[in-house]
Amino acid sequence: MSNDRSALETVPKSISYAWNCLSIPRPSSPTCPADYGSYLALSPATSQRMQLSSSCNSAYGSPESVSLKPLSITDCMLGADVIHRLAWSIDVIERLCVGYYNYPITCCVIKRLFLNTLSAVRRDIEGNWRGRSRHEIALLISENTRTPLHISASTSALEAHELWTGSKLRWEAIGLIFALAGVTVYLLTQKAVIVALEKCRLPKNPSFKEFSETMATAGNHCQTLYQECGTPNDLSLLFSYMDSLHLANLHGDADPLLWRRMGDVSTEIFTLGFYNISDDLTSVPFWLIEQRKRVIAAAYKSDKTLSSFLNRPPRIPRHFCTPTPPLDLSDDEIVLEGPALGAAVASLDENGWSTDDRVKSTSWARLKLILSQSREELLEISFQQTGEDLSDRLKTIADDLRSTWESLPKKLKEHDSSSPRSVVYSYSTSIDYRHCVFATERLQCRTGNSSPSLLRSSRDLLNEVLAFAKHGCLGDDLEVEILRDLPWFLLYFGLPAAGVLCAELRAHTQEGTPLPSFISRTEVIRNLYVFVSTLGWFNSPEYRYTDLCTAASEKLGDEIDEVINAALCPVSSQAHSVAFGDIEGTTALGNNVLRQHESQPLGPDVSFLAWLDSVDWNNTMAMMPTY
Repeated sequence: MSNDRSALETVPKSISYAWNCLSIPRPSSPTCPADYGSYLALSPATSQRMQLSSSCNSAYGSPESVSLKPLSITDCMLGADVIHRLAWSIDVIERLCVGYYNYPITCCVIKRLFLNTLSAVRRDIEGNWRGRSRHEIALLISENTRTPLHISASTSALEAHELWTGSKLRWEAIGLIFALAGVTVYLLTQKAVIVALEKCRLPKNPSFKEFSETMATAGNHCQTLYQECGTPNDLSLLFSYMDSLHLANLHGDADPLLWRRMGDVSTEIFTLGFYNISDDLTSVPFWLIEQRKRVIAAAYKSDKTLSSFLNRPPRIPRHFCTPTPPLDLSDDEIVLEGPALGAAVASLDENGWSTDDRVKSTSWARLKLILSQSREELLEISFQQTGEDLSDRLKTIADDLRSTWESLPKKLKEHDSSSPRSVVYSYSTSIDYRHCVFATERLQCRTGNSSPSLLRSSRDLLNEVLAFAKHGCLGDDLEVEILRDLPWFLLYFGLPAAGVLCAELRAHTQEGTPLPSFISRTEVIRNLYVFVSTLGWFNSPEYRYTDLCTAASEKLGDEIDEVINAALCPVSSQAHSVAFGDIEGTTALGNNVLRQHESQPLGPDVSFLAWLDSVDWNNTMAMMPTY
């Protein structure tokens, strides 16, 4: 201790001030676990990593040679807390993230870029940080974060991590590690996460949710420190976007922190000028251009998903930001250089698609972006207040959707059972496409055109959702992961389609008229009952949205029973308008698609429609799963 005191007299006042801050007891905070001390208690190995010493020659340089700006007491404590959490969790994070990149997940962060960053930070913890206090390290990281991050055209993807690790470590880099670890918790199976936690032999093994909350708290601290010290850059944009995905999975869409983070993402995109990405290789390396395209495409897609579901205006409008699809190259191909890179790019077709039989993670990202661009056009129409005829515009959107889908590589539209992971993505994208078609047909109702195409698109969408649900109920580790998110697909995509089919079935039953020749009444009834049964299957607390699935199952089941048991009798011509009538005041893409207009009542027996209209979707659902 005497050595520490003598060293304290020779270091700058800013570091002395920071060390003194640590003698202040940590205040209680709603973001920290109640048993914070025991929960984050260091194992002997981790304690050795973080030991204090007055003499240390490391990559950071000696304290006497560094002039640091002082931090507030709060920032000093936040920084020390981040370093503490990183030290005890680095083993778990490494296990999870390495496993995460073994799957063809549509991650916007280049694999080698992230894993090199993670390895460098681990080396810091085990080497360069030894002999320094957590507060001194926090001050050094804050000073690095104040320095603008510049990536030159000559920077290799395999060496880029050196710009924000080691002696140049930044809060954005640490935050990205926490954010991706948090996302990984929800994409890998719970079994894989639990095994990783147990193998790392923490002093107190946190639960699945506790670990996720700890990653979110640490990420929030990093955001606070970065925003106070630094300016937007490529690394901070990656961090903010991945953190938004983690917060969405942890808290849901209605959480204010998530919406603030999504605001950070859109702000950084426009601040950095990434609304129009240049392909000029004289100032930016090829891999960075593709990295930017990936994160912009991912952010754009997430923005449209949230906006369409919650019926809110998009934060990244296409009139001011036109994302360019990333090339259909793998992570390993993107980091190539010279002739090898040229050969990889030359193997693509004129539209940027890979010509081989492999389906890459970027393939799904490109497809999601294309569908999101059509989705935004539908959003614009749903928010439009003018009375102009939208029929021609909607027809154009529908035609473009179908032609785009037909022009896609065949490998993206097939459900290849030999590749279970690819089946997940092929189903999720085909469901997304059919939902866009369904929404287009639904918006046609504004024009007064009661087209049977809506019935066809509803049937196709529900059939695809049920096929995906069947695939997810097989029982192995992969399907356990699907089951965790399957209720979301059932409610977001399946419920509106089932509602339209049920309303149309009721209308034809009451009128005593048959359904159109292209659809079977028996098929509709059978699929509706299967859908109801599938919803009711998720009645366990281990699944998300249990209450909503149970309520939807009961309401829709009662509605179908009434339709089947009802005696044929004349009914007002207004009954048919429930399926094809005016939808003013509704969102064509969200779950209020069946909102009943006041002038078109069906009678007291439409309990399902009334229930569907009363659901508070803003506070019920979480973000779309990240695949």
